[in-house]
Amino acid sequence: MLVSVVIVNWNRRDDCLKAIQSLVDQTHKEIEIIVVDNHSDDGSQQAIREKYPQVVLIEMPHSKFSACRTFNIGMEAARGDIVAIMDNDAAFEKDWVRNCIRHFEEDPGVGAATSKIVNVYKEHFLFQYETWPDYYDEREYDIYTFRGCAFAVRGDLLRKIGYYPEEFEIYANEDDLAARIWAAGLRIRYYSDLSANHYTSKVQRPGWRMVYYTTRNRIWTYLRYLSPSMAMVHILWALYVEGPLCIRAGQARHLFKGVWDGFKELPRLGGKRRFVPRWQQIMWRNERDGQRRRRTAAPAAPEGK
Repeated sequence: MLVSVVIVNWNRRDDCLKAIQSLVDQTHKEIEIIVVDNHSDDGSQQAIREKYPQVVLIEMPHSKFSACRTFNIGMEAARGDIVAIMDNDAAFEKDWVRNCIRHFEEDPGVGAATSKIVNVYKEHFLFQYETWPDYYDEREYDIYTFRGCAFAVRGDLLRKIGYYPEEFEIYANEDDLAARIWAAGLRIRYYSDLSANHYTSKVQRPGWRMVYYTTRNRIWTYLRYLSPSMAMVHILWALYVEGPLCIRAGQARHLFKGVWDGFKELPRLGGKRRFVPRWQQIMWRNERDGQRRRRTAAPAAPEGK
């Protein structure tokens, strides 16, 4: 079975080479590696061509393309039965692809599979609900969305329902695609044996782009796919949880601009609105279970992780 893995890169040569090497080292060898390079000027393109000539390298003519657009270009080029997305600062464990294929074959009701993400530097992600699996979480269960740095979708499903919403540009674009997967009658499932290391920055602070686009795009997604009452509940809850963090980081203006622009587009959402009851139900279930886990003592993280 052919598995296509799409990586988008911009000026992270060494990290990108490490990501590619983790794919070369996979136990399953039938892999199409696609790298969309957003006009890097750090030698990324030459290094990829020289070290990994088997990689499908798509070189963008300039660096102004959005993250959603560049990922979509890679997904459109993918030929695989399964299409995986991988950040250029991530690395798959060697059995990731093999395990992914097995899960899709064993459960035809699964449309997308999301990973256990091990943050190598053990820092907190700003935008992270307690519903996310911890890296010591060995359970398997359905989940309403996926982490964009390491997940996989059935190729035929992806080509049918479409890719990332390009009007989102960057951040929180996964939820829109996730809602469409659930709307198609398939499920998203978290598998603990799909493990990926994420070499994100040791010091991650909320820049204005993260705050603005995450806030705006979440509002758009909730208004599109949730009932009006549940959309407001989730919007207010997100602001309650993450608003103080953004304000303390000096990003209050961009937080409020994200809220304003999110609701400003409400009249134009009419034609795109599609209530997805199954997505709303699983989101509510995940958040309820997450709250229960939060009230209990979490197990200690494994040493050396």
